[in-house]
Amino acid sequence: MPKRMTKSCPKDGTIDAGLLVLRQIAQPGQTFSHTEISIACGCHRGYISLMEKAALRKLRRMLSRNTNRLARVELETHLR
Repeated sequence: MPKRMTKSCPKDGTIDAGLLVLRQIAQPGQTFSHTEISIACGCHRGYISLMEKAALRKLRRMLSRNTNRLARVELETHLR
């Protein structure tokens, strides 16, 4: 968690609970703004943005690793 956002982020499970509620009420394909998410989670809108950016970086890294792994397997299979 970024140090500069610790004061605006509750550590009592409020964020997880807010995300669970939003997931339960969301219609298929529905999206929520950072403001709506922050209200449901009880934290600052900027923290939601930072969490989203960190999650997207993590997904990109995982995708890159899996893509590289798949490319190696395909190459090895092709060379056999």
